[in-house]
Amino acid sequence: MGTLQTIPIGPWPKGIQNLLDATATPKGCLIEAVNVDLSPEGAATQRRGYASVSTNVHSLYQFGERTLGVVSGAIAELYDTSATNLGFTVEGPVTWCTLLDRAVFTNSGVLGCVEGNKAFEIGMDAPIVTATTSSAPPAEYLTAVAAVGPDGEEGPLSASVPAGPGDIITIVAGGPGRVYMTRKNGEVFYDVGSFVVGASMYRIPDMPPYGRACESHLLSRMPGGLYARYWRGRLLVARGRTLYFSMPLRYGMYDPSFGFVKFEGKIDFIEAVEGGVFVAVAGQGVFFLAGDEPSKWERRLADVTPAQPGAVTLIPTVQLRALNLPAPTGWAAVWFTDKGFCLGLSSGYVFYPQADRLSGLPLGTGTLYFTGDRLIVLSQ
Repeated sequence: MGTLQTIPIGPWPKGIQNLLDATATPKGCLIEAVNVDLSPEGAATQRRGYASVSTNVHSLYQFGERTLGVVSGAIAELYDTSATNLGFTVEGPVTWCTLLDRAVFTNSGVLGCVEGNKAFEIGMDAPIVTATTSSAPPAEYLTAVAAVGPDGEEGPLSASVPAGPGDIITIVAGGPGRVYMTRKNGEVFYDVGSFVVGASMYRIPDMPPYGRACESHLLSRMPGGLYARYWRGRLLVARGRTLYFSMPLRYGMYDPSFGFVKFEGKIDFIEAVEGGVFVAVAGQGVFFLAGDEPSKWERRLADVTPAQPGAVTLIPTVQLRALNLPAPTGWAAVWFTDKGFCLGLSSGYVFYPQADRLSGLPLGTGTLYFTGDRLIVLSQ
């Protein structure tokens, strides 16, 4: 491949200037650099292209001061020369987002999160329950159970069985949970007890203390997908051409009767801002779901310019003072197109700060990162 050459032609104390016309470039700015790496001192080194560090490390994510990723098929935390397995295996690559104080990972097979030094799935499946004995008249009572996950969130309610006070039921679940009961034709299931093992025989109390109503009746587990984002107390997951949204503050659960929005093509990315959610749809453009909650979403086409799948992130608008944005504070979505970067504001308004200088850029697949005061596109 030959020896890479380093050519000292800087420094450029004011960095790269790509907003003004070239004739208006201040002294100390670099206008354009192609296929080189630049040092802070101004040395330009021919870029190799890429280098494979390890074939078993992928899906990296910077979460605060931590670096997370997949190492040999397991979610792990990476250090300079080592990695710590966080106890959860995955098949294939994952994408990430930040959910309050957790890092969320997802692909078509799993939706999980990292909390502390442990990785686990978000949400859970409904347990299986059967009526072993029944002393009550047929179907006078109905009983169902729900599992409780490691984060304390309750899962969907199981199918009900005809069982009531004094009856014994068999529960098959992956962990602890709650038992709920209602009378025949009852509309509300009430808490009557708990179980602490995954598979057990459980005797319903003769005179159970009726507790709170079940909150997971008719809900289902949130599926995994290609992209996930946190927005206004909900978790959003894009899977195929469907955008799912969780119940408020219950990130592992959604309502299968209305907890989704379907689009005409595959979703290429999602990004959430205060006023709504940007959704890129293959062959259609970028849509904006405007509103402060899903029931009030108004879908409108924000732009028809093709965007690179997966290349989207958030940046603080205070970094964009030179653009004289109509919204001076908050966060803006930014994604990569053949006209350079596109900015999407909380109002749903989009614009292209580089369109007068860039066009016809090749679009591949890859991600977009914001670090310091720079945007970096990874594309192949």
